[in-house]
Amino acid sequence: NIFERIDFSLDQDTDLDRPRLTVHLRNNLFWRGRLNVADYTGTGSWTVKDNLFDHVTLTGEAVPNSHNGYVATAILTGSSGGDVTVPSPADYISGTQGDYYYPTSGGRLSLLINAGSQTAAQAGLYHYTVKSTNEKDGIESPPTVDIGFHYVACASGVPVDTDGDTLPDYVEDIDGNGEVSGEKFSYLSVDTDSNGIGDLQEYEVSFNVLVNSRFKDAGNTLTGAIYGPEQNSQFEPTVAVLGDKVVVAYVDSNKGVYGLGSYSPPEHTPGLPHPPRRLGYAVSFNGGVSFEDRDEPPAAPYGDAGDPAFAVDRASGVVYLAGTSPRSAAGHRGIPLWKSTDGGVTFGMPVTVRGEINQTDKPWLAVDDWPGTGCHDLYLGFVQIYQPGPPPVLPRVVLAISTDGAGANWDGPLIQLSANGQEGDFPIIVVGRDHVLHAVWIEKDPDGWRRLKTRRITGRGNDLPGPIRNVLQSASPDRFLAGEAKLLLTRASGGDEFTAGCWPVVAVNPDPAKAQHLYVAYPDRGSGTDKADIYFVRSLDGGDAWTVPIRVNNDPTSNDQWMPVLTVKPDGSKLFMAWYDRRLDTADNSLIDVFGCWGTVQANGEVAFGPNFRITTERFPPVFSGALPANQERGRYDPVYPPGGVSLAWHYADWIETFDDDLGALGIWSAHVGEYNGASSDQTYVYVVWSDNRLPAVGLVDGEGFPRLNPRQQPDIRSVRITWP
Repeated sequence: NIFERIDFSLDQDTDLDRPRLTVHLRNNLFWRGRLNVADYTGTGSWTVKDNLFDHVTLTGEAVPNSHNGYVATAILTGSSGGDVTVPSPADYISGTQGDYYYPTSGGRLSLLINAGSQTAAQAGLYHYTVKSTNEKDGIESPPTVDIGFHYVACASGVPVDTDGDTLPDYVEDIDGNGEVSGEKFSYLSVDTDSNGIGDLQEYEVSFNVLVNSRFKDAGNTLTGAIYGPEQNSQFEPTVAVLGDKVVVAYVDSNKGVYGLGSYSPPEHTPGLPHPPRRLGYAVSFNGGVSFEDRDEPPAAPYGDAGDPAFAVDRASGVVYLAGTSPRSAAGHRGIPLWKSTDGGVTFGMPVTVRGEINQTDKPWLAVDDWPGTGCHDLYLGFVQIYQPGPPPVLPRVVLAISTDGAGANWDGPLIQLSANGQEGDFPIIVVGRDHVLHAVWIEKDPDGWRRLKTRRITGRGNDLPGPIRNVLQSASPDRFLAGEAKLLLTRASGGDEFTAGCWPVVAVNPDPAKAQHLYVAYPDRGSGTDKADIYFVRSLDGGDAWTVPIRVNNDPTSNDQWMPVLTVKPDGSKLFMAWYDRRLDTADNSLIDVFGCWGTVQANGEVAFGPNFRITTERFPPVFSGALPANQERGRYDPVYPPGGVSLAWHYADWIETFDDDLGALGIWSAHVGEYNGASSDQTYVYVVWSDNRLPAVGLVDGEGFPRLNPRQQPDIRSVRITWP
């Protein structure tokens, strides 16, 4: 460290009731000021070695010391030798990282070179330097450490990176001793463990960054949390990237209400509608290194029910955000749409898209930001949920388009994507650089089985929609999706079940030569007893024909993998996938990790996948209220997602007046763990976000001071940024 003009005292008295200090001062620069170090206990456990004191008023007592450098400073009492007196003034040189480098000759600061009490490797300073030449201290002969503060050794203005993997030597050699054997990362190899995943990428995934603020979940009145710490679930994240700004939106129960808040009154006044707030977001201003929880965007007239979806218009710098329909006594009408003109930091008041349509759900956005006619067009796909009628309306997948360049006017014709009379669900839409929109969704065919479907939209929606194609033309009905839209997975062996969506993820290649190349990943049952694996298919002709599915997770187990994410590098050369994975829990197939893999897009369009690698640093259990009796106790579930049959009067003061307490909560969300995670990318990095349950819930039971005797885990949002290999 460098200490300039400090006035500081470190002393330990003999009072045994006080905390005991152990002080070691090594390889620091003290420039002017005052310093006192005194250990009156006489234990001899303190040390002051290899420091440079320049014009310092230095005092001390009973502190072992040696091999320090002194410029116009009295030598510390009790020295055992090896000290160097440097003539004043010290001849510092300004260099790459600061103003306190030494010349290699001259008879002043150069006297401190190779004059320390141990080797540079023992000091952990092998990759550091005091010299203006930036020579590493560890490669000197003799290898004795230099006295004083050390900068990181640099070459061409950046820290030395011997193996060229962009991970500096001082970072890879964690203990700084210059050794490579037995180290997790070697500064002499780009892939130390030869597992096909670079040291840089393995280092980056060691940082699972928390996105949401758990402090805000604790119910502190300063945060605006209105229902206290019990409502603390965050899931279904999606991510948008624009320059150094990374924006993550997610479902957040903090200000939600049971039953999506359709009739829950504000301030416990029966009979008044209470708009729920279920969509929260956070922003990173430093490329995903850290995040600021921004609470929620401005309220829609009747709130929102979550299900966030982003679209980034890179041509204009506008970020769009959609959520599931507002809730009111008139129904669930339209889709709220927010717009940000500052990179996702703030959003304006939302507009309601197609508010004439009742029972809307599962929105997804895509923007055409490619040069040419159609640039700035905004597309919104969503589901119109079943209505009993008359006449009855089966769930159908529809598409709305705004062509005004601002996402304001949505009065054009509504395009139905799914087949007439067939149930459709969860549309995912993307726009290629040829201005063609590609939609993929799940549809229930007349034979009763659900299959992935795709369709093209051209001419900015003015052309007739292309024909509906099967993505999985070769899939047998008894396998794909098992005839259901969800997989049933377990908490543990013989334990509670939760539902995992079989939603697809879709990407289009941005390379002009591969504009018709589409990629789809999805979870499906594996072979034998394997309940869930990750599969990948591709099309080279815009969705007319598709390859045979390949299994992407390469584990030899029958454990579960589900909820994939997919993104393509902007130059079209690579793609990235990640998913939930239980392969490491060989005992119970319960604890969850996130795994990922890279894919290289070859000249003929084939995708060669690399090895799977772990992204999470800690496994976590699934979190849902379920049907186990133990989870019906207060404090063991989020009241927004309660078990069936429980009374929520302990949490909502207006519960009995608003709902039928004899029936209790319906429990329709008791097996819910979310339906998707998110990924995005720029030319340098991949950004992955997921719901993560590694930490226990924060705060006290319902904010009334009752300690949690058996705290449940809390779903939070975490993120990693990984460099494209």
